[in-house]
Formats: sequence, structure tokens, C-alpha cells
Amino acid sequence: MKYTAINIGPIVDTLSMARKPRELWAGSFLFSYLMETLIETLKRDYEIISPAKESPEQKVGVGVFPDRVFIKGEVSGEHIRQALEAFKQRVGLDDVDNYLNVMTLTIAQEKEHDVIRRLNDYLNNMELSGAATDERAKNGVLHLMQKKGGSPLFEKAFGKRDFAVRSLPEIASAELQCKNKQTWGEIVEKMKAKDEEEDDSFCRDLKKAFGKDYKSYHKYVCIVQADGDSMGSVVSNIRLDEVGKLSGELMKFGVEASRLVKKYGGMPIYAGGDDLLFIAPVVSELDGVKTDIFRLLDEIDKKYAAVKEKVEDYGLTVDGKKVSTAMSYGVSISYYKYPLYEALESARPLLFGVAKKVKGKNAIAWKIQKHSGSSFSGAYTKNDAALHDAFSELRNSLAADSKLVSSLAHKLRAQKSVVDLFWGEKEEQRKIRLKAFLEKNMDWEDKDGHQKNYIEVACRLLLSLIAYWERIGLPEDNHDGKTAEERREDLLSSGIYNMLRTAKFTNGEEDDYE
Repeated sequence: MKYTAINIGPIVDTLSMARKPRELWAGSFLFSYLMETLIETLKRDYEIISPAKESPEQKVGVGVFPDRVFIKGEVSGEHIRQALEAFKQRVGLDDVDNYLNVMTLTIAQEKEHDVIRRLNDYLNNMELSGAATDERAKNGVLHLMQKKGGSPLFEKAFGKRDFAVRSLPEIASAELQCKNKQTWGEIVEKMKAKDEEEDDSFCRDLKKAFGKDYKSYHKYVCIVQADGDSMGSVVSNIRLDEVGKLSGELMKFGVEASRLVKKYGGMPIYAGGDDLLFIAPVVSELDGVKTDIFRLLDEIDKKYAAVKEKVEDYGLTVDGKKVSTAMSYGVSISYYKYPLYEALESARPLLFGVAKKVKGKNAIAWKIQKHSGSSFSGAYTKNDAALHDAFSELRNSLAADSKLVSSLAHKLRAQKSVVDLFWGEKEEQRKIRLKAFLEKNMDWEDKDGHQKNYIEVACRLLLSLIAYWERIGLPEDNHDGKTAEERREDLLSSGIYNMLRTAKFTNGEEDDYE
């Protein structure tokens, strides 16, 4: 039996041309639309293994088709040409095929087992050799991405040729729309009339209109890239007829996750299978409840539960370990004027270079790049419920005095050798030492108990963080020449410092803090 795989591109190079959310969305949707067109053409004469052959019934406004399709049989070049011709007519670009890279690979194999893995491995190698692109065709694609109206991509995604994709300032300030839709809308219209999305007057107008409700995070956006853990192992070890069914389940998840992101005030860019890419505010509302970006990820995880359950029902084991799946995330938070593609470029290594390498995966890796030039980051696995809950509790515990938050963070970082003394001790002894340390080093007035509550929450987080590193062990790489004790001190002090700073940021620093 012969099997064919088709891979489309150049996706990364196309997205690198985007300077605005509208362009990033259009570049991504272009390839999802291309894959949908290929599947429509091929399914007339071939059996599609994956992805699911049918698109969602309702228009969801985001690409849900992946960049690879797997087929039973050997696909002829004529079928590919027919699909490309249909696609050219749909997007209105005569020479778009001179820009697109459609790679086709066919293998012969008697047994179905391991077909998907083999095809994926071959395609991964083929992707390393980039194809030359025609500049004229490239400019045509860029022009299509830049369209504000009259785009065939809008018509396909939203059912109308004109659609206003939100700008970065609009996304960043989505929480204020929930507080007063009319006032926020008037300020947005004023910005659009000037056609200057990066004009500082937008932020000044928001601050004047919303007063204390306007926070520094209203000038920041999150670029989130997410991917399902162990999905490659799953599709390589289940029956081919199950691959298509799983793909359909993943497509449903992508649609539900996209709707959740939009409800939160964000902009879904791509939701193909277990792969998500979206832009979102740091803080907004979900169903009338104030929600930060980390809590949004918790809600997306709940949507992924159906996929996780289906995977676990397969009962797969690889190298003696039961195969499961969860979502891991890379979250890049940056100033709204920060170049969009650079923010996008930082989200990818956070996901694949950090979160995916955390022991146990099911991880979140984030970095906050402040306008002032400072930055702080963190990563941990959500498998550690105690740490995950402690971090969530901290973000919901706002100290009355923001100076206390900074003071506590800096004290713990400066006294990292003292913090390291907690390593290896019993939990009760740690609590005693930590209490003594804070009583000696912290000086604050606490008339209403807010400060004491915050300190207690921060202590629980530190204790959870110590227990976390004891369980998973220190990272294996040691290229800095430091001793295990020094590396441990750095991990604990920087970990608690960065989590405290992150919580302070998402709680809402004053706008003049920077």
C-alpha cells in the first residue's frame, strides 16, 4: 500500500512579514484555506487519513486546518495542480503558486503501523531545504495580507469581505471595554480616525477617561503559542482510522479555544489541531469575572480535557510509560509598540525551548518584557498542583502597599543564600525559618491585615517552589561552572522573585511605575 503526505509553506517566512494583527491573521489563514482547498480536491478521489475532512459548520474566523495532510494512495501531480488553480481563483492572486511551497512525498509500506511517524520524519527533513520564492508573487501575498477591506480571506472566515481585525492597542485595553463599552469605543474610533494605532494619545485618552481603572498592563499584549504534549507519539501509535477521528476531536477543541480567546478579548491567529497561536490582553474578563492570561490558559486546559480523555482511552505505552497529553504554553508579554513579529519569535522558543523541556511537560513558560527594558520570566509544570495553586492565589492577593511587594521580592533575591537554607528541610522547619527571616528583614505597617495575608500567600508560594525543585531535580545542563549549591540558590531566588514580579504586574501596577 502506498501513502502520501503533503506539507505546505512557507508559513514562518510569511508570518515574518506581518506588522499588525490583521496581517498576522491573514498570513496564517491563507495557509489554512490552502489546506482546506487541497482536501476538498483530493477527497473526491482519495481517502484522507488526517486531518478531518470537513471544516466546522459555523464560521469561526480562524484557520483550523494544519499544514500537513496524510492520504492513502499515491497522489498525482494533476490533482495538486487542480487544487492550486482553484485556490488561486479563490484568493484572487494569479501567481500565488509561484510563492507557495507544496511538498509531496509518497512511500510504500505493507503495514499501517508507523506510517504517520515515517512520513513526518521525511517531511521534517524536506522542510530543512527551503525553496526560492518569486518576489512578485511574494509582494502579491503581502498585499493580500495588508488588505483592510475587500479581502477574500475575510469573506471565507467571517462571511463578509470587510472585517475590522482588532489592533494591538485595542486588544491590550480589552478589559476597559468591559467596564464602559461606549467610552472605550469612542476612544478607539478617535484612534482609527487618525489611522495611528501606535499613537500615544490613545493611552492618554484611556487614562484620562478611566482614571484608576487604567493600569500599566493595558499597554501590553500577550503572544501565546501552545501545543499538545506527546501528540506525535499518539498519532504514530494508533490505528489509521483513529487518526482521522482524533483529528476531528482536535478541530473541535481548536474552535472552542478560539471562541474562548475571543470572549476574553483576544485575537485567535491559528487553531489547527493541538496547535494554537493567539494574541490576548494581560487582563480582561470572562463571563463578567476579572481574569488574567494565566487563568485563561486554565480555561483552555478545561476545553482540552476531551482530547486528553480520548488519548488516555487508547491505553498507549511507549518505552514502558503510559502516553497521555496536555497543553504546554509559551507566553510572550510585551509593550504594544514592540515589533509584533519579534514578540512572536520569542513565544516560540518559550514553548519549544523551555516549556516542552520542563520535566513532565504540561508546562507554562512566560517572559514579560517591560517597556523600561527590564524583563522577568518563569516556567513550571502544571502537574505540580500545589505550586500552580499557590501562584494563582498570589496573583489574586493584592497587597495594599505595592512597595511591600517589591521589597519582599528584592529581599528574597538578595538573600538567596539564606533562602537556600530551606532546601532539604522538613516543611514545618521551613515555615519556622521563613517566619523568622521575614520578621527580621521586613518592616511594614498593617492596619487592616492585607499585608499579613499577602506575606502568608507569598510564603506558601516559596515553600511550594522549594518542594517543586526538590521533586523534579535541578536542570541537567551546567555550562556556567557553578556548583550545585550556587545553581540551586539562583533557581530559588530568581523563581520566587520572578513570580512575585509577575503577580504584581498582572495585579496592576500604577501607570507611572515605569
